[in-house]
Amino acid sequence: MKIAFINGSFAPGKDGVGDFAAALAARCVTLGHTCALIGLNDRHTTITEETARIEESHALPHLRLPATMRWEERIRRATAFHDRLQPDWISLQFVAYAYQNKGIVAGLLPRLRRIIGTRDLHVMMHELWSGGGPDSTPKERLVGSVQRFFVLRMLKALRPAVLHTTLPIHVDLLRAGGIHADLLPLFGAIPFADLRDSAALAAQVRGSAVAGAPTPLVGGFFGAFYPEWQPEPLFSILQKVATQLGRPLRLITAGRLSPYGAELWENLTRSYPQIHFVKLGEQPAPALSQYFQLLDFAIAAAPWHLLGKSSAAAALLDHGVPLIVSPAPHFGFCGELATFGDRRLVHRCDETLEARLLAGLPKAAPRSSIAEVSETFLSALRRHPGSAESLHLPIETTDKAASPR
Repeated sequence: MKIAFINGSFAPGKDGVGDFAAALAARCVTLGHTCALIGLNDRHTTITEETARIEESHALPHLRLPATMRWEERIRRATAFHDRLQPDWISLQFVAYAYQNKGIVAGLLPRLRRIIGTRDLHVMMHELWSGGGPDSTPKERLVGSVQRFFVLRMLKALRPAVLHTTLPIHVDLLRAGGIHADLLPLFGAIPFADLRDSAALAAQVRGSAVAGAPTPLVGGFFGAFYPEWQPEPLFSILQKVATQLGRPLRLITAGRLSPYGAELWENLTRSYPQIHFVKLGEQPAPALSQYFQLLDFAIAAAPWHLLGKSSAAAALLDHGVPLIVSPAPHFGFCGELATFGDRRLVHRCDETLEARLLAGLPKAAPRSSIAEVSETFLSALRRHPGSAESLHLPIETTDKAASPR
């Protein structure tokens, strides 16, 4: 098959959805398919860039169209680009905020129609709409209702042959809007790297080794903090465990932080003086892989019911890192957990966590879930047209989710 992947941006390392789609495209090429990438609304470039993106040793044809360019010109260039490929499928990797700052895609539908044409369409809904949480303000609910109207209108008009999303609650919300979707959990897009030549990074993560000194207890964050995330009661448990073990506690963050995340990190540093906080910032993929391996455990910055849409969580689980999910107010641990990662690595922050930390959270051998995800994706395309067969994924379930994002 020939597949053209469309996203807002394919700036390497700057767009998580773009990195996911590029890695998926590279895997499809490995399996014998032809793929290309089109960034329709790239805020990370001011010029049109038509190059080859190197992904997993594959050179993927790659078009980046700046957000400052007139839409008429973007449509013309995108159409000309994939007309040369003549794709059988268009795979739209959809996030509303990639096209409009408030996530309201009022004018996107006619533009997509012209670019897609009569080709078969796959849509991956990475997000739906906001404003459904119990803590949502009236303004957020109003914006969310407008987002919902245009998202549902777009999907009903485009009528994708295959529609995927990452969370069971998203499947339920789309069904309530009259649209059928299947689950496609994320894979970790950080390849495994050898720990050799990581001494400098190890010193930053674990601290400089001192003869006779106790080894630190090291936990790490990766990626953006969700507003729902809260440090308590987790941080109190971690401090208590570190004291009982006689080990200093170090908490690290790696990756690009939003202004909200950066402010939160500074507040944590001031509020918990007994903990040593380290901010690594953005790192290349090999360094991130080494960072994961240097951790005793990781802490998810996403709440339980949204864990399935966290590419950061998927990357950590693929590296075999124990992942603690800290509760958030009003959300608890409701919701199904959709992930291809090893479910035994996911630990709730509950009354049993202290004992498990004292015993040592076991790690697992690294494994890549990209093969499972890509095969699920390709199988869905192969079954078109006419098949209503559901996807059967290894989904761990709990109670129904309390709220969408």
